[in-house]
Amino acid sequence: MKDDEKINESALSGFSNVAYYDDRRYKQSPTAIDVPPFNQQQKGQDTPYSTTSRVTYISPCDTLYGWQQSLINELHTRKDIYIIAQPGTGKTAPVVCYWINNILGINTSPTSNQSVNTQADRKLKKLLTAPESFEKVMWLAPIQNLNSNMNLNFTEDFVEIIVQFLNRIVGEPDSKGNLQKPSSIRNYIIDMIKIAGDDNVGSGKILLDMLMPTATNPNVLISAEYVNEFRKYLGNIIRNYVDNCLVGIQQEGTSNPRMSLKIKGKVHYKPFVACIYESAKNIIDKMNNLSLIVCDEAQRLQGDSTGEDKARAQQIASSMHEVLTNKNSRSAQMIMLSGTTNPASAKNLTHFLNATYDRKFNLNVGPVVAPDKNPSDIIVLPMDGLNNRQKQIEIIRRSLAGGHLTKTGIVYIIFGKDRINSLIDELAPEEYGFVGSKRGLAPSGTTSLFGKFNAKEISSPGDINDISDPRLRRAVSNRIGFLYRPKEELTPANQRDSAIVQSLFRDGKINVLLCTDAIREGINILAKTMYLPTIEKPPDYKPMDSGSLSQLINRTGRTLNMSATIYTDQKFVPNVLKAISGSLTDFSEQPSEYPKWNIKSNNGGFKDQINKYKSMTNTVSSAIRYWTGIIKGRG
Repeated sequence: MKDDEKINESALSGFSNVAYYDDRRYKQSPTAIDVPPFNQQQKGQDTPYSTTSRVTYISPCDTLYGWQQSLINELHTRKDIYIIAQPGTGKTAPVVCYWINNILGINTSPTSNQSVNTQADRKLKKLLTAPESFEKVMWLAPIQNLNSNMNLNFTEDFVEIIVQFLNRIVGEPDSKGNLQKPSSIRNYIIDMIKIAGDDNVGSGKILLDMLMPTATNPNVLISAEYVNEFRKYLGNIIRNYVDNCLVGIQQEGTSNPRMSLKIKGKVHYKPFVACIYESAKNIIDKMNNLSLIVCDEAQRLQGDSTGEDKARAQQIASSMHEVLTNKNSRSAQMIMLSGTTNPASAKNLTHFLNATYDRKFNLNVGPVVAPDKNPSDIIVLPMDGLNNRQKQIEIIRRSLAGGHLTKTGIVYIIFGKDRINSLIDELAPEEYGFVGSKRGLAPSGTTSLFGKFNAKEISSPGDINDISDPRLRRAVSNRIGFLYRPKEELTPANQRDSAIVQSLFRDGKINVLLCTDAIREGINILAKTMYLPTIEKPPDYKPMDSGSLSQLINRTGRTLNMSATIYTDQKFVPNVLKAISGSLTDFSEQPSEYPKWNIKSNNGGFKDQINKYKSMTNTVSSAIRYWTGIIKGRG
């Protein structure tokens, strides 16, 4: 590699004894092998797994950058770690792959001649028969939308893993498209139904009926005309199992059946549970066998120098105090993730955590700073009048007028839910019926029962018919979506609506999104074009801080070899350019916050008094623990 391709190693504090390069252009090609349809295969042709079973290789970890793989190597040390990677660079992928491959021991990259009886495959079989035995991860975030998206990401990862495993067991159809040995997965289907229950359409019963030997079909061959039906119902069972047994989310204001499962009369928490920071203290007692605590958007633990962010950071600190002093967290590895924090702030926090809670962050090295920024080329251009309603309508209608869809739509930032609703009512006064309903699974595209795209279909949050908000459903039918925080409490239905809109936008089924700045956190989209009329937020119309602006504008691009454009008012161009190209040191340095819970209630009831007492106790306890840790040399 040429010298001018090397990255400045001073920006990579935290990685030791490793050479670092700007390896984006050398990104590994997916290990998936595109196998031709069965009627085009030559007999005996080698395949990703063996000479007898031609199946698709599906792995959530097959396209990591070099720095991400190096990060996984660092995580192997089981030390706590703070990872800083600017928005859009992929800081969560190595954490997910580390947990799946190295902690759960599920191999997502089998070798070409690997049988189905390896140790990793025995782990996979256990995943389908004893999910309660797996080590757990608690994923913490400041907002529910981010947890909802992580829930969907892990759902897709688990579906891909299970699909890959079942592909290998069933094998490929014969030359006529018949499945010769589908009964080999009958016991797995029985186990999944026994643990997770059947889904709401009875897919399990239908599958078991299809797999029942009969006098006319003693060997349980499924003919080609019924293979797609078999795939559809098996996909339903896989998704039902993942939802009910593997992936959970702490949903505020509900009884939370989504976090736990009952096996042989005993309640167990699922291997993956996501919740907001303030709720973590309520579930840590039940998180036995906890292996990882991941703190996403970790800059929220420190807030800013004044105002609401600082108060929120103190509330988060109170909850985290109870988490980190609980016996279930003591042996768990702690991973902090942030895209918009000053490395000095990160070091302040890790110092505090080491001293107060005897955590194992490497203070001599400091936080890990990823070498990459948003991999797209982002152009910022001035445009006047973007706050004018008529110009907004003109831009949106022009974007829709082409009559075709692309996977890189436009995002229009508009401060104010009422303004967005008013635009939707004018642009989409009635349902148009543009986005059709899902009808079974798409063809595999390979000789396998399922292809990679099928795993995404199975994991999908839903389609237009599953949207609960009538205005949003009407907008989506006209190829327009909107995303903002609802005025009422965020409900599971709101979260699902948001997830569906994001999914449809990523898939190119809608190509215009109207959003408030709420999309800067917890939203999984990428756009080729963003219109940003202003960076001055009501009601006080102060400019957005650099961290918030960086998160917002990095919803654009996020893809290698892609060019993206941001249009904004001339006077805001310098701010946007700085947010794109600026350094992490541009963010203000913040200290750690002691626990403090602000009681906001009019009744001053018994529960408030308990919370107030706990808050005071946590504050005193953390201060004593901190200075004890300093005396013992832990900080």
